Amino acid sequence: MDTSEIPQITSHAAAMKRAGADVEVVQSQTTSCPPSTSQAAAVAALTRPHELFALRRTSFQARLDLAVAALHAADFPGLEEE
Repeated sequence: MDTSEIPQITSHAAAMKRAGADVEVVQSQTTSCPPSTSQAAAVAALTRPHELFALRRTSFQARLDLAVAALHAADFPGLEEE
């Protein structure tokens, strides 16, 4: 290696170290604060009338029951009811 390249390598290493520190700061700030859309969704979920959740639960239970019935009707070996 030519000795004239050493200052260039050193300055490059210093720049990479600083860039790494800057990326760490940005990453810590973006993961510690939820976006405003997520906050709004949480508020809506907590303040919305609970009847909607009952309707959703009924819908999901019906789909689950249908899927389980189809699996049992297919008579897969080793598939048993608990």
